[in-house]
Amino acid sequence: MPECCQLCGVELTTGKYGHDPTHRTEHHQLAKRLENYLPAQTNETLLLCYFCHEEMLHAPILLPGVAEQLQKAFRGKTPAERLIAFAEVIQLGTAAYNAANRTPGP
Repeated sequence: MPECCQLCGVELTTGKYGHDPTHRTEHHQLAKRLENYLPAQTNETLLLCYFCHEEMLHAPILLPGVAEQLQKAFRGKTPAERLIAFAEVIQLGTAAYNAANRTPGP
């Protein structure tokens, strides 16, 4: 069975990691450099394509107004608290997005 990106589902190639959108890469759910901030959190990895790894996780798009809302959520918080707040924002946003895009049942 071919490996697929755990975010977008694209079938991954076995080529060396590079700029091809289907190249395989692994991404820690919690960056290794942050383990001291959140030691109890999971440090599993996600299997991702190059695009999801680089463009979505490393360079997210902050739409107008989002930066201001994040500033309010982050102000006065420690780095660990900011990480937790950002994870919660993503989780809540994903849940709201899924709820808004559900098709009605029969």
